[in-house]
Amino acid sequence: MKFEGHQGLVTGVAFNADGSRLATASTDQTAKIWDTKSGYLLFILVGHQAAIPDIAFSPDGALLATGSQDKTARIWDAATGKELKVLIGHSSEIQSVAFSPDGTMLATGSGDNTAILWDLTTGNELHSFFGSAEGVMGVTFHPDGSKLALSSGDGVIRVYTLKTNDLLTLAQSRVNRSLTSVECQKYLHSSSCPAGQEK
Repeated sequence: MKFEGHQGLVTGVAFNADGSRLATASTDQTAKIWDTKSGYLLFILVGHQAAIPDIAFSPDGALLATGSQDKTARIWDAATGKELKVLIGHSSEIQSVAFSPDGTMLATGSGDNTAILWDLTTGNELHSFFGSAEGVMGVTFHPDGSKLALSSGDGVIRVYTLKTNDLLTLAQSRVNRSLTSVECQKYLHSSSCPAGQEK
């Protein structure tokens, strides 16, 4: 079976969880959703102002995420094709997108050398992670959602711990004193230290 209709290069593809839908992203600034049994085009997602390098379904198949060279990521209703949110925060093109296993967060990797973790309920940025001076090419979550891996243009894979308790345990194993409030903000991404941990 062939799926034809884009006016540019197809740069990203993703199946939903049950395989009934295929999403495609293109340099023609659109994404498309196809019925995999019939091959019919169901929706065209329009809104980006530049090429779309990557696309992903949420684990439950209810949402789609697209990342674009226009520096935005967009969240779409996979059942209707309606745009739900525009995520703005990167200063360069978005090259990769990935949903967390529980579907509550989206990670985006960018040519601005960072990855951003987004809260999908609010659309707000949760954390920003440095990738490399050569850009973040890919992002993926550990299956249990506890870690985020970044692939970079410098050939190095970086893995970040996302859970505060894991970060605290790691910090305690390396620092033989309580953390300062500044350290909690910087390394635990928390406005205040957990009880009993601030110096």
